[in-house]
Amino acid sequence: MGGATGAGGDGIDFAGGLVVNSGEVTGGGGGISFTIGKAVNGGAGGAGVDFSASATLLNHGSIAAGAGGIGYGTGGNGGIGVDFQSGGVLRNEGSIAGGYGLDGSDNAPAGSGGAGVYFGAAGTLVNGGTIIGGGTEGVSRGGGGLTGAGVVLAAGSVLRNSGSIAGGSASADAGARYIPASNGGAGVLASYSTLTNSGTIAGGHGGNPHYGYGGTGGIGVSLDGGSLRNDGQITGGVGGYTQYYGGTGGSGVYIASGAAVMNAADGSITGGLGGNIKDGAVSGNGGVGVYLGAGGDFTNLGMVVGGAAALSAGEYGVGGNGGAGVYVNGGTLVNAGTIGGGAYGVGIAGDGAAGDAVQFGTLAGTLVLDPGAAFDGQVAAYAGAGDVLMLAGAGGTLSGLGTQFTGFSAVAELARASWTLSGANTLAAGEELVVRAQATLTIAGTLAGGGGLRLEAGATVAADAGLGLATLRFTGPGETLLLGSTDAVSAAVSGFGAGDVIDLASVVTSLTYAHDTLTLLDGNSPVLSLALSGDSAADFTLTSDHHGGTDIGYGAASAAEVLAHGHVT
Repeated sequence: MGGATGAGGDGIDFAGGLVVNSGEVTGGGGGISFTIGKAVNGGAGGAGVDFSASATLLNHGSIAAGAGGIGYGTGGNGGIGVDFQSGGVLRNEGSIAGGYGLDGSDNAPAGSGGAGVYFGAAGTLVNGGTIIGGGTEGVSRGGGGLTGAGVVLAAGSVLRNSGSIAGGSASADAGARYIPASNGGAGVLASYSTLTNSGTIAGGHGGNPHYGYGGTGGIGVSLDGGSLRNDGQITGGVGGYTQYYGGTGGSGVYIASGAAVMNAADGSITGGLGGNIKDGAVSGNGGVGVYLGAGGDFTNLGMVVGGAAALSAGEYGVGGNGGAGVYVNGGTLVNAGTIGGGAYGVGIAGDGAAGDAVQFGTLAGTLVLDPGAAFDGQVAAYAGAGDVLMLAGAGGTLSGLGTQFTGFSAVAELARASWTLSGANTLAAGEELVVRAQATLTIAGTLAGGGGLRLEAGATVAADAGLGLATLRFTGPGETLLLGSTDAVSAAVSGFGAGDVIDLASVVTSLTYAHDTLTLLDGNSPVLSLALSGDSAADFTLTSDHHGGTDIGYGAASAAEVLAHGHVT
């Protein structure tokens, strides 16, 4: 029958109170099983410091949990570095490490690594030192165990990090030939907590099996509710190296429902590198820089980059794909910084693909651009999901609608915003660019395609060249369309009414109207024709714009405003 060997003792056990450590504290190692032929598990490692009640720990020294014992069955789990079972306060300027999980055998997995710091209830952690989760070591035929997180926070906790936090790394989890190796541990696992980071946080490395599938790198920070402000560096763990299939890099930050994350101007978030392969099929894909789930919010003022894919050294190997800078699956992304996709992997049998700067999933998401937003790679919405692109603030410039920015159901410039479209831009049939109330949109390049442009109350659109869209809609009073040239406007214009103005930067002396077409003339020479709904020529007015051009209005104009040399036919 099965059993287990003895657990290692804790380095220090306290019910609560205040503990100050300037020396070394180490938990005991788990017992080792030598019972051949019986599934006897290895013993668990002891905690470095264990508090059964709320406590305060000031650490300037070294605290390490004990490693698990080798088992003929399942390997023993590593201990927790510092275990606050009932919450408390930790100020760390030293080093804290979770214990390693060790070998199992006889088709049983290796033991799991222990967390560096664990809060079972709300607590506060101020870290200026080093914290690392326990890894897994061993070559169990049953596969590797779980690696330990650097820090685990219960709901209501607070983390202020200026030091270094890392998840545990997996080692040579050979296992059976095609059993995946262990994944790297998360740097921080948090639920409805408040996090600030000015140091470094990283996921652990995925396991490196000789055969089979390399382990996935650990997530840098996983946040389910709560908030994170990052002024430092957060990185996903590296995928495991293997003979056949390289491991995928870990996500830099994983944002679940209800969480809000801001990456400040000095902050950087990077997906983990994909794992290399030696002779096999596909090298590891790069990790996502930020995964943004439904109900989450992510604001970027700094740098976010997807992880680079690994190279394939094998004769038949294919390079992996780069990770997306941000993967949006139902959340809201606001960008005023730089977001880039990860580099593709090179392989003898074929290269992978570069990661998108922003990739959308099946749940409708929103991308808001503030002035200064930059993207290195595609911004690919999920066609049909209802993804929305919004332009906010004043002084922004956007180019590449329809080429770099694709698949959006709607594009909207927000109220009172001011943006410029440069270069070539297209809107597909069914897509519409909406200019909200009092907003100004300057089209310095071209805007064409089967989509439409809609102006809301008080909006202004200035086009240096023609408009090659299918529709142009005036939907509220007081809109202005400034046409800086007489290039063709193919869009069918609707909703043009009292208070709206089309300002043409050319002299117009007369107009004609027939068959829903308004023709503007200078003398007997046509200047521009517009497919514009009205009742008769008398519905339209011509007045000077006082800048050498002509305002076309709807409704009666005063005698003083009518052009002295103009007439209506």
